[in-house]
Amino acid sequence: MCDSPSHFFGCQFRFPGSLRSISKSPCSYPSIRTFTMTAMFPGRITLALTLHRATNLPKTDRIGHIDPYVKVSFQSTQCKSQKSSALSDTPDPVWNEKLIFNLEEAVVTGGHTVMLEIYDEDTFRDERVGFVEVTVTRELFGVVAGKAIRHQFPITYVKSKHNTLAQSYLEVSFSCVYSYDTVARWVQNNIPASVCNFMDKRLYVPFPPEWHGLLLGLEFENGGDKIDFKVFTTIPDEGTYVDLALTSEPKSRIRRRGTVTGEPTPIKGTHLRYYEEVKLDDVPIEMDWNMVAVWKFKKSSVESIDLAKIVQAHGWKGTLSYQAASQILQGVELDPQDETIYFPLPSQYTFTTEDLIEPSSFVLVDWDKNNCDMKILVLDTPSNAGVGYDLSITGVEYNKKTSDVYVPPRPILGGRYRATRRVELDDVPYGVPLTNIKWEKLRLEEGKELRVGQFIKLTPW
Repeated sequence: MCDSPSHFFGCQFRFPGSLRSISKSPCSYPSIRTFTMTAMFPGRITLALTLHRATNLPKTDRIGHIDPYVKVSFQSTQCKSQKSSALSDTPDPVWNEKLIFNLEEAVVTGGHTVMLEIYDEDTFRDERVGFVEVTVTRELFGVVAGKAIRHQFPITYVKSKHNTLAQSYLEVSFSCVYSYDTVARWVQNNIPASVCNFMDKRLYVPFPPEWHGLLLGLEFENGGDKIDFKVFTTIPDEGTYVDLALTSEPKSRIRRRGTVTGEPTPIKGTHLRYYEEVKLDDVPIEMDWNMVAVWKFKKSSVESIDLAKIVQAHGWKGTLSYQAASQILQGVELDPQDETIYFPLPSQYTFTTEDLIEPSSFVLVDWDKNNCDMKILVLDTPSNAGVGYDLSITGVEYNKKTSDVYVPPRPILGGRYRATRRVELDDVPYGVPLTNIKWEKLRLEEGKELRVGQFIKLTPW
């Protein structure tokens, strides 16, 4: 169980506690084994080395500071050396650059070394200033909260006079990368009914049997350093709600797309079809997959109200610009800088602005040049435990719904409130009647949690 607050789609609760039926689901694939990357590709490892920063580099020129870059070479391998970009005039460079190497397994298991050489970039000839030599071991690949541990190594300088200066360090981290080919072959060998699209680098993997009707999508981006995680609902809505998040990050952006007609939508390049897609964008390829969490709930509708009734309760009439709305509406919060109006909603909406109790959420109307954004901000209040909220449009084809999860909650309106989730209909065209936009309150029960790393059990070795 998670010890920190977890905030889902319009839903806020804590582990353990307020939603007592939440449980982590064990995986029950028959005869599933934990394969290693090297078992699938004997003798090869894909490694990411991230150069974060260096400190207290010496002054090497009469005028100005060093223009540093780092050259990385793995000893006793056929792998070509790589180097970072050069930064101008700084003794404390911050690169945060990732270099990808495809190496022999013996680099790690055989105790080989990696040489990190610091150079000063010059017009005519670059000068080798210092170096760090590291023996590669499995301990370098430690992970905390889904992220590789950063290691600080003291720099040895070529000129002895520089070694007498203040201690300087090079900060780097090591991680193993799950390439598309590695994951695809593991999945094909271990999870029945998986579908691999090698041309587009996409995988579609059924969840364990107790998560019937859900399909995991893994889409590897062409650049090679990011993955999109998707969860597809492959059966018609049976009162199931699914959520997805990267638990190691303070903010996760989720995109939702459903079918407009009620008919299933084909998944490109496959025979598969889905009714709803939930997407987590741009997860770093070296991220620990145990940080990617999926939740499944049994949902039931508590209230469903069109947006027209909500805004009309505060005095909205006809078509209003922000300037007009800010003068006419009552019982609302205003953000003049962003031209946004916050309509407060108590836990039990009464359609009156008199004696409003503390709000449980806000409906936001945000004016843009040619359209407007409709949003729900879910607040960090006890009344929202086990409760979800949604916005939807009827009568038009629309697939630009997103939601953001904030952990910890994000202060809004000068810190007077804290938001745990934002649900947004982005770029709603002017002219869509507010009666076509529905605000819905949901009850979410019988929650289950599953981490992707629990059933795709890849390990680096």
